Amino acid sequence: MRTPPVRFSVIMPCYNSAAFVAEAVQSLIRQTYPNWELIAVNDGSTDDTLEILTRFAAADGRIKVFSKENGGYVSAVNLGLEKISGDYFLFLGSDDALTETLFFEIVDGMPEDEKLPDMIAFRALKFKDGTFFERDALSNFDSVARLTDVSAAEFEAKYPKQARILFVRDTAKCFKTEKLGGLRYFGKSGYDADGAFSCLFSQNCRSFLSLAIDGYRWTIREDSVSAKVNQTINIDRLRVWIKYLTAVNQKKSLTLSKAEKGYVLSPFFLCPEILSRRKRGSVSELLLSHKALRLSLKVAKKNGAELSHFRDILDKNPIKRSIYLAFPCLFLKRHGYIAFAKSQQTKEDPHH
Repeated sequence: MRTPPVRFSVIMPCYNSAAFVAEAVQSLIRQTYPNWELIAVNDGSTDDTLEILTRFAAADGRIKVFSKENGGYVSAVNLGLEKISGDYFLFLGSDDALTETLFFEIVDGMPEDEKLPDMIAFRALKFKDGTFFERDALSNFDSVARLTDVSAAEFEAKYPKQARILFVRDTAKCFKTEKLGGLRYFGKSGYDADGAFSCLFSQNCRSFLSLAIDGYRWTIREDSVSAKVNQTINIDRLRVWIKYLTAVNQKKSLTLSKAEKGYVLSPFFLCPEILSRRKRGSVSELLLSHKALRLSLKVAKKNGAELSHFRDILDKNPIKRSIYLAFPCLFLKRHGYIAFAKSQQTKEDPHH
């Protein structure tokens, strides 16, 4: 065991979580490794969430509660990021839980003769109605992977299975606090913001550790944010990707991971959905889509992202390319992307 001991900060945004937040907090209290703190952020809940959190905090000094007016998931996460004091931070959904030996196993799995890794990954288990039904595919690895003095892309190239979880959700991994800097979540809803955050964080890292331990208990709920995607959320997602692409484009020297190259093209798959739902006269959505598509193409070409779906854009004819950059929606319509989005939308909502 390392001396001095490693300290973990757990960020838990909460909104109307009274029905399940106690179990999330109890999963921390039951940890066999004691050096942690919980940063619980009550995002303007209208139920008993704050009362439950306050009661836990009164009984355990490691639990810190911050309450704010409702501002959305991202604002709650960003407030939590301002309050952390541990060597590592990680995120816990208010309806999820951690396995009780997680922190002990993480510290036990760290090489004592090396500096603390910049990112640590572990496995997640999926639960529904309190019953385990499968291991999360993106964190389903069976061996330990460790590399130092490498980029995230280099780690992924050698250990693709162990690296996948680093570039997606904000769960099932620990982030080294000293690498955070001024990085924060983008957007408001939180949708896609965790992937963008994880990718940008990983670009600041040079050492990675993936441990084949089950650490995160992920509850699948039918009323989750991901089950309520609408035009407002899609617009928020698009703004997240614009900020992510802008940040990537500003880096002079960067090798993107395979996962990140897929993210670079997100606007090409998101914009048709947005434009298919766009109401006549919604100029702001049209302009936002244009900006996202042009930036996506620029970053994709600069970083070698796979553009096989959009070969016409890469045509050597400068006139065609210029027309696309000025009017990307014409390209999407011509090649059936908007029609495809509409057909998928109709399947999901027969009353649309």
